[in-house]
Amino acid sequence: MSGHPAHPRYELGGASLRHALIAGAEHVIRARDALNRINVFPVPDGDTGTNMASTFSAMRAGMQGLRRASVANVLRTAADEAIDGARGNSGAIVAQFFSSLAQSLCRSTRVALPELSVAIHEAAIASRRALSDPKEGTILSVMSAFAAGLQSRGSQGRVGLRALFGAGLAQARRALARTPRQLRVLAQAGVVDAGGQGFVDFLEGVHAFIEKRRGALDARETSATDAPEADFSHPDHALSETFRYCSECVIEGCGLEADSARALLHGMGLDSLVLAGGGTRLKIHAHTDTPALLFERLAPLGRIYGRKADDMHAQSRARAHAGGVYIVTDSAADLPPQAHALPIQVVPVRVNFGRDEFLDRITLPHSELYRRLEHDPEPVRTSQPPSGDFKRMYETLSSAGHGVLSLHISAGLSGTWQAAQSAAQRVAEQIVVLDTGNAGCGQGLLVEMAGMWAQAGLAPNAIAERVYAQKPHAKTFALIADLRYGVHGGRIPKWLGWLSRKLGFGVVIHNHPGGKIKPWRVLLGANRRSERFVASVLRQMRDPGGYRVLVGHCAAPESGAHVYAQLARHAAVQRIDLIEAGPAIGAHAGPGTVVIGLLPIAAYPDASLTRSA
Repeated sequence: MSGHPAHPRYELGGASLRHALIAGAEHVIRARDALNRINVFPVPDGDTGTNMASTFSAMRAGMQGLRRASVANVLRTAADEAIDGARGNSGAIVAQFFSSLAQSLCRSTRVALPELSVAIHEAAIASRRALSDPKEGTILSVMSAFAAGLQSRGSQGRVGLRALFGAGLAQARRALARTPRQLRVLAQAGVVDAGGQGFVDFLEGVHAFIEKRRGALDARETSATDAPEADFSHPDHALSETFRYCSECVIEGCGLEADSARALLHGMGLDSLVLAGGGTRLKIHAHTDTPALLFERLAPLGRIYGRKADDMHAQSRARAHAGGVYIVTDSAADLPPQAHALPIQVVPVRVNFGRDEFLDRITLPHSELYRRLEHDPEPVRTSQPPSGDFKRMYETLSSAGHGVLSLHISAGLSGTWQAAQSAAQRVAEQIVVLDTGNAGCGQGLLVEMAGMWAQAGLAPNAIAERVYAQKPHAKTFALIADLRYGVHGGRIPKWLGWLSRKLGFGVVIHNHPGGKIKPWRVLLGANRRSERFVASVLRQMRDPGGYRVLVGHCAAPESGAHVYAQLARHAAVQRIDLIEAGPAIGAHAGPGTVVIGLLPIAAYPDASLTRSA
């Protein structure tokens, strides 16, 4: 036995670890916009900062509630919250990093620094294995360099936390600086990797806590806030025509393994596949054109929740035209075809059949909605998007320099407006959120009008004033041919459905000033019912300038075309389109329903709308 005294065991407790991780998370959250500006890999959609901030925000929220926690509890909480809250490619990798750390130190009340270094090394390896096609020059390279720096300094003998962490951070910084030499797309844009920068920002925040000067970072070190905005002029930075949706979900079950999920997804041709976690929770991130198929394939593994499918092509277009105004809406709005060329972003409503949850129009196309309405024994339920969906959308648009006006389904019909308002208050004061007092075609026309004014260059508040003035004039009428779907979903009393079948009448519903949609007319008999429906709507067109009209049908193309043809002949109709209606009315009114939306043509800025039928 040596006569030299043993080296003291430098250890880290749960309370200090918790404070350090929260400090690191807060530093990433503050760097959100700067990270968005340098995001070019794996796709230039400008949301890496938003995604990493979302991931670390979830971790911070979970850890803030802990008191007197062990190292194992702190890391388990951080991992669980990261898996649930992870967004984007880098966010999923961060979730895997902490999941591996938590697994390695699952029995630790306190942790010795050599043991922590080994666990971080294993976490860096596990993070790399979470990807089907890991790339150098990314967050993976930075994680590996950080782990290597810790091990190299720790191997030199007696070392404290400040010196050990400082050595790892220095290696991570150097690895980040090398990323443009490893990925050509970064060199062409003149930036470092955004995910790698986000991880360095996290380490910087932890380092500041260790140095007892929170947030007082060394100004001489490179930071995302000092980095120039990426140059997107190079053709390599354009999004490909494939892999439109950044799709994510969490699977809850027993004995979950990444390899099992990877086997189920084999042959799908996914990009940026990351599988994080395991055991009872598994996070899936992938770029795909078919998010519905992705979720369907994973269903055998357990309960799926937290579905997300962000349109990367729409995000890229918004980023390419920074500085203007964007209109955000929910998918309860039935938009005319022309609206898709306007600065409009849509957040999908959730549609549920029992425990099966779908993203409207993304993982639940119209045809599948109406097929399920006819054959699924479970009643349909629609619900507002989570507030976090709006928050991510607002952050992405705001970080690109856009003003935002958010227009939503009537608060009398859904909690969507409240969810959007809550998200706006957490992002930026200048985001304007309005209740359209409408749904379906009427809501869609107000959104289209707002998009045209945004394209014309008006500010959000000026557009909001026009929308507010037009709310009373935006009308939605729907002829329900069969009331049994509304009865099945609980929106229509059973006695009214029974009476309708016995007497053979159809019901016309209409949006009321209070924001509700209520019965308006009863049309007895089936003879010339659509003609009588059109005639009753035409009597409401009293504006001498004429109207913009939108006709929607619920799995009833012939009925919709018939109503369209009748309206198109009328002089009061200045512009008209025919579309397939979505779930705002269709999920409750059912197949066979025909919808008419009206808005005075004078509300629009573009005279070219006049008389095009």
